[in-house]
Amino acid sequence: MIENYNGDYKDCFAKITGDGGLTADPSAELSTLTNYIETLLKSYLHTKVCICIKIIEAENNNISEWKVKTIARSLNTPRSRKEKDGIAISVYKNSDLNTIITKNASPEEYHGKKIEAFTPEGFLAPNISALAEAWKKVGLEYSNTTEEWEDDYSSTIVVPIRIASGHASEKIKKKRSKDPTARYHIIGFLCLDSKDTFENDIEIFTSASKLLKSFADSLYPMIEKHIEAQFISVG
Repeated sequence: MIENYNGDYKDCFAKITGDGGLTADPSAELSTLTNYIETLLKSYLHTKVCICIKIIEAENNNISEWKVKTIARSLNTPRSRKEKDGIAISVYKNSDLNTIITKNASPEEYHGKKIEAFTPEGFLAPNISALAEAWKKVGLEYSNTTEEWEDDYSSTIVVPIRIASGHASEKIKKKRSKDPTARYHIIGFLCLDSKDTFENDIEIFTSASKLLKSFADSLYPMIEKHIEAQFISVG
């Protein structure tokens, strides 16, 4: 499976970086890769999972204004969820994304409170409903802009597609004002969710997050090239 992923990754990367970069929609290429990730993690977790890629569309130093858009989903994802793609959603109003962005600047706290809902690999919620209840007890609220999200999934892993701030390309750096507190430049997120919960399988769930992070790291150069191509296309 990894060999197949690597082979298709090279083909997809070539399409995006060839002739100055892909200026068209890269969803097809990225969806091909999410299918491999889905198959591997489904086998690893022994249950059905869905994978998607979200890209940060509008950024500056005001997190409350940041938005993301889903640009690729794995084959296993229900059509009803795919129909909602293309609509930009708020980073600030979604706890999983906001936790990662906030942690990027402040490793110990989230909105001034210490929590244990994440690791350096990203945001992990083996049981989202249980997490929401735990947060409520310490004065935090789990927020999710997806209507009736409980019908689609009960657990989630979200990892950033990122690079150390000093290694981001100059074109990418211009997309956001310099933030001296940020350790990483994040351009998107790789997400996994499932209708199953994993509070009794925390170890394997955490290991799955590390696998997902490895895939996210591999996606950064490809998505960076696509964003750079967008800059070229608009002058």
